Amino acid sequence: MNWIQDNAGISNADLDNVYRYEEKQTTVITWTKDDQHIPDQPNSEPEVFIILARAGEESPSGNTGEKPKSAPDTGGQRKLRTVPFSRNTFRQITDRFYTHGSISSVISRADVPIFSNTQLNMRDPSRLTHPAYVYNCRSSNEWPKDLAVTVTHLPHLHKTFCIMFGCDVSTIATVANRLFSIGNEISYPLIMPAMMFEIERLRHINIMTMTIASLETEIAELDDMNGEMDEEETRLRTARNRNAARRTACLDAPYLRNCLTNWNHQLVKFRQCATTFDQTDTTSHANIYQPECRLRGTGDKVAARLLAIEEEYDQMIQECSMRLEGISLATQWCQGERNMSIARATSRDSKHMRIIGIITMIFLPGTFLAGVFSMSFFNWPTSDSTVVSHYVWVYISSAVIFTL
Repeated sequence: MNWIQDNAGISNADLDNVYRYEEKQTTVITWTKDDQHIPDQPNSEPEVFIILARAGEESPSGNTGEKPKSAPDTGGQRKLRTVPFSRNTFRQITDRFYTHGSISSVISRADVPIFSNTQLNMRDPSRLTHPAYVYNCRSSNEWPKDLAVTVTHLPHLHKTFCIMFGCDVSTIATVANRLFSIGNEISYPLIMPAMMFEIERLRHINIMTMTIASLETEIAELDDMNGEMDEEETRLRTARNRNAARRTACLDAPYLRNCLTNWNHQLVKFRQCATTFDQTDTTSHANIYQPECRLRGTGDKVAARLLAIEEEYDQMIQECSMRLEGISLATQWCQGERNMSIARATSRDSKHMRIIGIITMIFLPGTFLAGVFSMSFFNWPTSDSTVVSHYVWVYISSAVIFTL
C-alpha cells in the first residue's frame, strides 16, 4: 500500500513518466510583508511564493508525448502534465518549493476531480525538519481549461509555496489580479485552492449554460417534430441528425450532473479542511498570526464563500436533474402524440379498407361467375333471334347466392 511519506519529493520515476517538458515563459509571484525579514526565523513575517505554470499545447503530432482521447468534445486532454521548464529546472523548483510527490498521482487522475490535504514533516536545505501542511487539488479534464494546484505551508517558517498547473493567459491574468487586490490576505495558505474553486465555478457555469441550452433546444425540436408527421421525406432526411444531437444532449446532461456532484464533494472536503486549519493552525502556532491573528478573519471569509459556492452547485445539480426530467416528460409526451397520430392514420386506413372490401364483396362473385359461364365448357342453346339467353337467371341467382 502506498503510504503518504514524510519529506517525499517528486521521484525520478514521476519526473520521467508523469511530466512532459516544454520550456516557455511563466509567471512567478512572490509576497512578503517586510522586505527586511529574516526568512528562517520563527517570528519573521509570512512569505508566499507562487508559480503559475503555463499549460502545454495539445497537438495531433504529439508534442507533449500524449495521445488525445477519442472524444475531443469533452476535453480529454492532458495539458497539466506539460510544465514550462526543463527537467532539471523543474526538479530544482519542486525541491526548493518543498513540493510533495503526491501531486504526481493527483495530476495523473485526469478525469477525476480531487482535493487532498496531508500533515507531515518536510526537511529544509539545512537538514532541519519542520511540520508542513500539503494541499493538492485538481479539476476534471473532461472539459478544456482544467487546473491543478499544490500548496506546501510551513507554519514554523511562515512560508507558503504554491504551483498552479495548466494556466493559460486568461487564467494567469485572473489569478494575478485577484492576488494583487486582496493585499495581506494572500498569506493565507489556502487562498490559492480557494481561488481555483472560484475559477472552476465560472468554468462549470459556462458548461452548465451550454448544456441546458442544448437540452432546451432539443425539447423545442421535439414539439416541432409533431407538425412534420405528414412530411415524410423531410422528417426522414433530418431524423438521423436530430437523433444524434438528442442522444448527445441527453448523455451530456447526466454526465455533467455527475461531475458537478463529484466536484461539490471535493468542495465540501476543502471547506471542512479550511475550518479545521483555522481551528488547528491558529491555536497550535498562534505566534504566526500575531499581533491579532489577522488571518483568522480571512479563513472565516473563505469558509463563508465556499459555503455559498456549495449552495450554488446544489442549485446547478438540481437544475440538471430538472432539465433531464423535463426532456424525459417531453419525450414521453411527443411519443404519445405520435402514437395518437398513428392511431388516427390507422383508423382512416381502416375505413378505406372497409369500403374497398364492400365493393370487392359485391362485384367479385359476379365477375367470377361471368368468367366461368363465358367459358366454352357451357353450351346454352338459343335461337338466332334471342338476345338474352333464357338461362340468364342461373347467373343472377348464382351471383346473389355467392355474394350473400
